[in-house]
Amino acid sequence: MLAREHLPYEIAMLFATDRLLRRRPYASRTIKNALLESFGIHARNLLKFFCGEADVKPRDLTIPSYIPAAKSDRTEELLVKINKMVQIDFARTEESREKFHEREEILKFIDEERVRFEASLTPHYRAIWGKRIAR
Repeated sequence: MLAREHLPYEIAMLFATDRLLRRRPYASRTIKNALLESFGIHARNLLKFFCGEADVKPRDLTIPSYIPAAKSDRTEELLVKINKMVQIDFARTEESREKFHEREEILKFIDEERVRFEASLTPHYRAIWGKRIAR
């Protein structure tokens, strides 16, 4: 289920929301915020997965030589920034939405990890992965 549905969905939604965010003007501020929040949620899920912090680990689906991305100070900074944007708490502000300029960096990181991950899938998971999600 994870390899066939959840990961491809997360990847597809991340890149789809990015494409929609590039279209301007937005129909409304609500639409823009919804797109930013969607992007943030999918980005957070994928960053955590590829850094081995999700409940399901990339190594559960890959050959033994695959090494997940190392969590770094920068990936931690990106997760903090994403969380400020999408979580309901007092840290969330309009400024955190307006100044979220790291989309390209996040997309590049996730796409590079996706390629490495796909190349390391076990034969079983490679067979069920389905068509490759292209940016």
